[in-house]
Amino acid sequence: MALKIVTNDSCFRKQAGNPAEPAHLGNRDSYNPAVFFDFPEKAIAALKVAHDLKSALPNGSGMEILSSDRMPSMDSLRAAHSAEHIARIKEASEESARLSTPREPVFIPVGGEAAATPGTYRAAMRAVGAAYTTIDTVLASQDSTGFALVWPPGHHAERDAAMGFCYFSTAGLAALYARNHSQRIRPREQNRVAVIDIDHHRGNGTASVLCNEPNTLLVDLLYRSPYDEKRQIYADGRDDKQSGTFIRGPMEYPYNRRDAELGILAHPIISGPNIASIEFEGVQAPEAILDRFVTEALPRLRAFKPDIILWSLGIDSIQGDPIGGLGNIPGSFYTMLRGVRVAFPEARHAAVLEGGYERSLFHECLTPAFLGLHDEAAADQSRSALFRRYRQYFEPKAGA
Repeated sequence: MALKIVTNDSCFRKQAGNPAEPAHLGNRDSYNPAVFFDFPEKAIAALKVAHDLKSALPNGSGMEILSSDRMPSMDSLRAAHSAEHIARIKEASEESARLSTPREPVFIPVGGEAAATPGTYRAAMRAVGAAYTTIDTVLASQDSTGFALVWPPGHHAERDAAMGFCYFSTAGLAALYARNHSQRIRPREQNRVAVIDIDHHRGNGTASVLCNEPNTLLVDLLYRSPYDEKRQIYADGRDDKQSGTFIRGPMEYPYNRRDAELGILAHPIISGPNIASIEFEGVQAPEAILDRFVTEALPRLRAFKPDIILWSLGIDSIQGDPIGGLGNIPGSFYTMLRGVRVAFPEARHAAVLEGGYERSLFHECLTPAFLGLHDEAAADQSRSALFRRYRQYFEPKAGA
C-alpha cells in the first residue's frame, strides 16, 4: 500500500527574500509571545516526522511526500462557508500585511482563538487544496492511501466563523469534494464519505458543514470536561509547566456549558442524524477509548457502508498534550487507522491533520498514524500490542 503525504509546506516555511510569500505565523495564546499553542515550528516538526519515516523505510518504499500549492475554487469553498466569511479571512490577512513589519507581525482577530497574519489566508486555502489533492490521490488508485499533512487545521471552522486556530473547514470541504467527485466508487451513485474525528476537541466546524448532508457521516470522538452542576462551573484543569501552578479551566472546546467565573459562554452544539458524537467525560485509559470505538463507532460505520473514509486526525488526544490529552497513546492511532482498514478493505482511506500542541510527542504519535495507513492492512501486527488485542473486532463479519 502506497502512502501519499500531501503538504502545504510552502505556507509555513520562511520565504527568504520573498516578502510577497509571507508565512502563516499561527496564533499567540492571549497574544503573549512567550506562550505558543499554534506555531510554524509545529508544522515543520510534523513534516520532519514524515521525512524521517521515509528515510527509515527500505528505499523509502511505498511512501511519497508531495508539496502542494493548489488553491480551491471559490465555488467549492462556498459549499461550506459564506462569501462574507471567506472575505473576512482574506481582508484580515491583507490588513495584517499592511500593518506588520518583519520584526513585529500584527495578529488580526477573526474569531475565538483565531487570528490572521499576512500568510494566513493563503495557508488556509492551500490546506484545503492539499486535502483535495489527497482525495484525488486515493480515488485514482485503490492501492494508495493519503495524508494531508497541513497547517493550519480546520475542524473548528464553522460556516460563518473562524475559531480554535481554524479558518476553513478542511475536513468538511474534503468530504464534500470526495462525495461529489467525478471518480465514482459505485457507478452512477455519489460516493459515500465517512469522516472520523479523533482530535481531543469537538469537530464542531466539520459538523456545521456536514450536518444533514446526504451520503456523509461524521463520527466524532471527543473530550467533555467534568462540570459542577451546583456551582455551574467547570471542574477540571491542568498543571501549568511554566508557573508550576494548577489552572482551573475546561479542557473541552468549544465550550458546551456556561461558566460565569471564567467568563465562558456555552457554544451551540450542532447535531443531526448523520453525526455520531462519542463523548468522554474526563481523561480516559486508552482501552476505554478503543472499547467505545469498536462498540459504538464501528457499528455506525458498518451500517453506513462508506466508500471513502477520511480521518480528521488530531494528535492532541494523546496523553500529555498541554491543551488536550483525552487519553490515547501512540498505539491508539495505529490501532484505529489500521483496524478501520481491516474492517473496510474495499474503501479508500485518507487523513487530514488537525490539532497537536506538544512538539516532543509528534514523532511518537505521527509515525504510528502514518504506518497505520502505509503498510498492508494484513501485514506486520507487531508494531502495536493494542492492535493485536483489538484486531478481532475489526475483522469483517461473515455474511456482512
